[in-house]
Amino acid sequence: MPPQLRRAARQAAGVLMWEQLWPVLAALLVLAGLFFSLSYAGLWLMLPRLGRIIGVVAFGFTGLAILVQGARLRWPGTPERLSRLDRDSGSAHHPASGLVDALANPSADQATGELWAMHLRRLARAASAIRVKPPRSPLARLDPFALRAGVLVALVASAIVAGSQRDIRVAAAFDWREAFVPGPGFRVDAWLNPPAYTGRPPLLVKLHHAAAKAPLAVPVNSQLVVQAAHAPDFRILAGAGLKPLPPGQKAAGTAAKFLLTQDARVSFSAAGSDLGSVSLHAIPDRPPTIILTAPPKANARGTLTLAYKTGDDYGVTGVTATFTMLPLPARLARGRALVGPPATSLPLPGAQGGIGETSATIDLTKSPYAGLQATLVLSDHDAIGQKGLSQPVTIRLPQRPFSNPLARALVEQRRNLLLDADHPNVVGRAFEALLIAPATFHTPSSAYVGMRHVVDALERAPDDARLRQLGDFIWQMALDLEDGHIPQAELSLRNAQEKLRRALQRGASPAEIARLSQQLRSALDKFMAEMAKKAARDAGKAAPRQAEAQGQGKIITPKDLQSMMDRLQQMAEAGDTAGARKLLDEMQKILENLRTAKNVKPDARQQQMDRAMGALDKLTRQQQALRDDTFRQDETRQDQNRQDRQGQIQARSGLARRQQALRDALNRLEGLLPGQSGKAGKALGDAARAMGQAEQALKNGPPGSNPDGQGQGRAVDAQGQALQALRRGAQALADAMAKGQGMAEGQGQQGGRGQQGQNPGQDPLGREIGRYGKGDSTSRMHLDGLPAVERARRVLEELRQRLSRPDLAPDERAYLQRLLRHQQ
Repeated sequence: MPPQLRRAARQAAGVLMWEQLWPVLAALLVLAGLFFSLSYAGLWLMLPRLGRIIGVVAFGFTGLAILVQGARLRWPGTPERLSRLDRDSGSAHHPASGLVDALANPSADQATGELWAMHLRRLARAASAIRVKPPRSPLARLDPFALRAGVLVALVASAIVAGSQRDIRVAAAFDWREAFVPGPGFRVDAWLNPPAYTGRPPLLVKLHHAAAKAPLAVPVNSQLVVQAAHAPDFRILAGAGLKPLPPGQKAAGTAAKFLLTQDARVSFSAAGSDLGSVSLHAIPDRPPTIILTAPPKANARGTLTLAYKTGDDYGVTGVTATFTMLPLPARLARGRALVGPPATSLPLPGAQGGIGETSATIDLTKSPYAGLQATLVLSDHDAIGQKGLSQPVTIRLPQRPFSNPLARALVEQRRNLLLDADHPNVVGRAFEALLIAPATFHTPSSAYVGMRHVVDALERAPDDARLRQLGDFIWQMALDLEDGHIPQAELSLRNAQEKLRRALQRGASPAEIARLSQQLRSALDKFMAEMAKKAARDAGKAAPRQAEAQGQGKIITPKDLQSMMDRLQQMAEAGDTAGARKLLDEMQKILENLRTAKNVKPDARQQQMDRAMGALDKLTRQQQALRDDTFRQDETRQDQNRQDRQGQIQARSGLARRQQALRDALNRLEGLLPGQSGKAGKALGDAARAMGQAEQALKNGPPGSNPDGQGQGRAVDAQGQALQALRRGAQALADAMAKGQGMAEGQGQQGGRGQQGQNPGQDPLGREIGRYGKGDSTSRMHLDGLPAVERARRVLEELRQRLSRPDLAPDERAYLQRLLRHQQ
């Protein structure tokens, strides 16, 4: 057999073998499809035990018969292969079979042999062109009605109907332990509900999970909920990590709930039949963490600001600050304390789950431990009660500052009463001493009556509850002596701040935010009004309209706080709750560090410097007016004829006398500054020399001797130099005053000069402002509250006045001219 024919014969053998094997495989596939279709349809769930056995055996024997039939198949021999090649060649001369034929008489004559050889060569050429065709399926002949397609459709439809119960229904065919005949509505559903604080969605449990399957990972304390319908004798075998819970309101059928406390395995069965099992892995809930991000900061009003950061895998539900007192002084540690160390809850950060950074201001001034050493520890806890602790920090608890001596004495005796309750008689004797000579020590009548009430109450040997009430009474009496009605206004303000902060944190409605913002605005107005009244009472004059933020060096006005309130409300209405909460925290920091500007009587040196500053400011304005008049006189000189020279001489003489008067005033001003040197003294000396030069130019330059008016022009230049020197001197003097020369820390002058840390030349928002006679007319422009037309008129007048100054630089003059054109 030629090689190419041998290769084609092997291919033909494979095709013939596949055509024999394919009907067997197809029969097995149809049988399997029929079995799964009936299983998915629930046949085995409805049949009794004997029916399931008969059905499975019937399917088994049928499959075995098909396999036996397949085992009888034989590999095609050479005749079958060549016959297949002859059929695939399409030739009527059977070229493949002919090549293996032989002559009946090999000893024939030579002609016969040659003819046979020629025949073989022709067959070989024909055989070399044979191509084996693909296998032909016999299924159309064996299944003329295409029942195999119906089995495929039934398989797909029943699989969709069975859903997640497919494996359970198939496994039911091999459950021969006892009869299991569930109703047609048989169904078992199970799912896991993670705790709400985790934010995770429910997880469906597939009951057919085998032991080899990876366990389902869910948070610890998740609830396993199982519901079964039409499942007789339904049972749940739960491991030790699943704690049974009351099912609550039951749905139709059987319902059960379990709490996952640790890794566990659960199995399910109905009517004695195993429905499957599943392994559960409980993801542990780590304890939360908390740290202080900055050292605790004591504020001016005795409050304490804490900056901290929380962390957790799911969320934090609360934060607490706890103080542990260090050993108390001997005079306080000898007795029994009626109150414990302070502890207070803190607000959660605004991020989701209370995780992140924030700060809080707490008021511990009412605690009798205020002013004593303590250890601070912050703690936070999650939804299951786990706690995280910060590193302990040793601090001195802040205490409210009292400037009233009697108020300070009352607070001290209150501490002794509450921390040494075994010796109330000592406090009683101290109060009797405070009652001596009330008229001499200017004790208010209300305070006298209150202290007498405390003495009488202590003489009656009160119990602990009564002693605590007396402590609250003494505290309120001290606050009234110190601040009057401010404590109540301050409490209302803090309550309004806390309500608005909580509303922003929980995402309240815009209407509620607007209402709480208005309440905060009203409380803020009352608080500032009470502070102003107190400052007026302390100073004995009109209430100042400003206050100082301690440690910030800023002068805070009611207008500044109202501006912050407007911005806060705009942010809240726009949905920027994070920005609104941040601005609210900034406002609280300002208010906690706020104190009224004290109208302290300055010393003699300070008064002298103030008078000098006022005189210098007035002198600068007069010199500016004289220079303007001199410049205008020089401009009108050329418009006058020669018959008016006498009038010109008189005008210039009047200007010279005014200049001389200003120079004399400057000399007297220098006398108000004894020992003044440095930049201010040098600048004022330069101003005096320039004034003298201007005076000489006005006196010695008559029109007749100076037809070009050069003398008057020199006077204008000298007056400009005098103005610049006066401004330098004013700025140098103001800087010297701002550095605190002759002023004690914390003192301040009405109007904001000399505030601790105040940056000279800046307003409370850090912007540059004109000060102490710089000569800028903007410092004298008061436009607030004026109608728009009046404001525009004043601005135009200011632009025209500046353009009339001859010492303007070209760039500045061009700029002012452009502004004037735009305004017109």
